[in-house]
Amino acid sequence: MAVRGAVAAVTAMTAVALLGACSPGQWQPFVPPEPAPPSAGTWVGNGPGAIECTVDDITVAGDVGSEPAVTIPDDCIAPNTVLTKDLVPGAGPAAGTGSTMGVNYVLLTWSDKVRMEDSFRTPQLVQVEVGRFGGMPGFREGLPGMRQGGRRLLVLPQDVAAKAGGTVDTLVYVVDAARVGV
Repeated sequence: MAVRGAVAAVTAMTAVALLGACSPGQWQPFVPPEPAPPSAGTWVGNGPGAIECTVDDITVAGDVGSEPAVTIPDDCIAPNTVLTKDLVPGAGPAAGTGSTMGVNYVLLTWSDKVRMEDSFRTPQLVQVEVGRFGGMPGFREGLPGMRQGGRRLLVLPQDVAAKAGGTVDTLVYVVDAARVGV
């Protein structure tokens, strides 16, 4: 009997100790730690702190006169101003307002990187009157000064592209000036 009484007493004390350890005042649910903030200069998407691409972030491979390979980066957001860069300067006459140019070009959309147009696959040059309304979006802003024999990268933000063609995406052109008439 004494053994039973001792076992009962130990069981009762163990139960009291366990219940005391789990009392509601001391119980805390698991809370995962807060994620560490991104380090300075880290791209964080389209939200605050996102880094805007420059014209140098876009890569273009291939020779003038051949279809270019264009790579639009994923680690920065589309620019909000018109960007141009002469990839190959050209040595012929420069296009001015009213000049007629014979060009080949590729057009890609920024967000999905889809090649929308490609005149390199057609037998004839596309004729463009420089500096006039109408025609390809952004050519008015992006072609003046381009020289015959040159290749130019042209990036048109959404607002400029939308004014001319109703698109809702940033456009990326690579233009080869095969002929410039004054």
